[in-house]
Amino acid sequence: MNSSVFVINLARSTERRRDIEKNLNECKINYQITPAVDGAALTEQEQKQHTRAINYAITNGELGCALSHINIYRYIVEHDIASALILEDDASIPPHASNVIETLERQIDESKPCIVLLTKTQKYLKKPTRQITGEYALHKVLEAQGTHGYLINKKAAEALLAFLYPVWLVADKWNVIYEYGISDIYSVKPILIETSIHESDSTIQKYTNEERAQIVENKRKIWEQLKKKRSLRIKLRILKLKIANAFRAKVKG
Repeated sequence: MNSSVFVINLARSTERRRDIEKNLNECKINYQITPAVDGAALTEQEQKQHTRAINYAITNGELGCALSHINIYRYIVEHDIASALILEDDASIPPHASNVIETLERQIDESKPCIVLLTKTQKYLKKPTRQITGEYALHKVLEAQGTHGYLINKKAAEALLAFLYPVWLVADKWNVIYEYGISDIYSVKPILIETSIHESDSTIQKYTNEERAQIVENKRKIWEQLKKKRSLRIKLRILKLKIANAFRAKVKG
């Protein structure tokens, strides 16, 4: 596998680190552990430094996650890395993953931004863009969440770094990245990378039902503000995409 492999891991999450290292070693995949940003450890001044005035990533966990991925994008650009596989420490990688990814690497156009999600997506176009190998095919993504396993090329890393920093969006708003024309977003089907048993053992701050409801309401208001700030060009692009995709066969899940 030619891509550099980065694994995001909080220093205190030793069990997660141990398990994903074991998984990757068994798959004979070379990797480097990238320290995650602990949003709860950031001072108020640091939070202001790394965020925009209107910021949808309002919880410590969301901010830390966004900065962790942005740090890798910056590293990719600064070290001129052609493509990278970015994993979170709750990812579960099958033994044949490297073979599929190696084939996929050869198919990616390095001249334009490209992101390939290797995980579950919420909605994608039924007709594949191309076959990768065996049963695996590449599909255009319409809706997706999650950042625990994806392939990204340097062009996309450059584009995301400029688009997402200072932080104003959560790390996995893939549909926004697609709608704004920042990068093409694809997914591999069937799903190549699942989540491990650690997915339910979140390292993100726990909230009461009341606190969670308040966060949801605050995020709703912030999202409305962000939508109002969209340029006419972006609004027209989103409308065109919705019209075009309305006549295409889609798959959920």
